[in-house]
Amino acid sequence: DDGRHEEALNFANEADQISRTIGNLWSQAYAQEMIGIVRMEYGQVDAAIHHLQESIRMARLAGVKVLVYRSASELASLYHLLGAVAEVEALTDLIAMFMEEYKDTNDRFRFISLQGIRSITAVYCNDLEKATRLIHESDQRLDSISPNLVKPMIAKVQVLIAQHQFEEAIRLGDGLITLIDQHKAGRFKSQILILKSKALLGQQDLDGAWRVLVQAHASVQKRNAHIYLPHILSLLVKTARLRHDPATAENYRQQAQASIERLLSNTSDPSIRDTFLKHPEIQFVLSEGAGNGS
Repeated sequence: DDGRHEEALNFANEADQISRTIGNLWSQAYAQEMIGIVRMEYGQVDAAIHHLQESIRMARLAGVKVLVYRSASELASLYHLLGAVAEVEALTDLIAMFMEEYKDTNDRFRFISLQGIRSITAVYCNDLEKATRLIHESDQRLDSISPNLVKPMIAKVQVLIAQHQFEEAIRLGDGLITLIDQHKAGRFKSQILILKSKALLGQQDLDGAWRVLVQAHASVQKRNAHIYLPHILSLLVKTARLRHDPATAENYRQQAQASIERLLSNTSDPSIRDTFLKHPEIQFVLSEGAGNGS
């Protein structure tokens, strides 16, 4: 995950073709997941939704539960960025189906991972009480940062920010960034940098937030990760305004407007387009544009 999207996409498409030829549903499901993730990074919303839904369908047919909840988690992340809460809630129900068989077993890693995904979807659905409970239940080992537990840790950062525990959120986020740099998991780094900037804004550390957002912006541009651009650019506009720099704010607002239009051009579902346009960070950009008469 170091930004070589075309290489990954070519590999996944080739694997998909081979899997279809030999009739291997498990491999098809895995290939569809990989294609969906790359399409999501590119901001190709329709394609990403299609491939991730196909991954879930095929994985269920093949009985590969780990792929079902993993692809459901990726799809939930995409819907969250688009503000599609109802779609996230539907996926939460799907993920919950797999919890019972792990609750009373010794497969603690799988249980923690599932709880992490459920806690993230609870955050996405604005149910912070449930997210906090799920994180607490998941096991004390959640406090030991592991490359396999990045998603549960991201959920924990989100909950800490919602609880205004900004210092702890920054500490945990920094630990995750160090881990992610070691494993070149760039798309997770983008999410964490966005969260860290929000924690710094919560502390009124405008300069710190600005530095983090500039880093996040450079990272997603390098990787062509267009799915994150509207949110990062919106936060750059907000922070520039707070730093009393209207010229820079306007420059980023125009970039944000273009990134929103690009995402909409790749999103055909009217309800998802509508929820995206109602997302607070997107609304902020649009209202700033209206205020400038654009």
